[in-house]
Amino acid sequence: TNAMRISSAPIIRPVMPAEEDWGKALVEVDTRQLGLAVVDLGGGRTHSGQSIDHSVGCTNWMRRGSLADSQVPLAFIHARNQVDFDRAARRIQQAFLFSEKLQTSQDAIVIEHRTA
Repeated sequence: TNAMRISSAPIIRPVMPAEEDWGKALVEVDTRQLGLAVVDLGGGRTHSGQSIDHSVGCTNWMRRGSLADSQVPLAFIHARNQVDFDRAARRIQQAFLFSEKLQTSQDAIVIEHRTA
């Protein structure tokens, strides 16, 4: 076939929820921070001249309403090196908000985004 094969990142590992969040439900995700984590890995651009590394990024995101524990990752990070992995992992862990009370559809979350 003529399909282009994209190489895998050297590091593919899970980023786990913090122990203090185990047993709590995922109620909110700051998606901007998730996008910036991918940019930090090299999988996105901050300006038009930058190249994109198609081997890096994140997969298998935890879904809203899921319970955090020691076995279920927030996501899998595909990184070029340990420094990039650690930076993305911190950003991802901070982007996930857990609560002991699972919100129902009537408890809609509204996030206001302001630009300067």
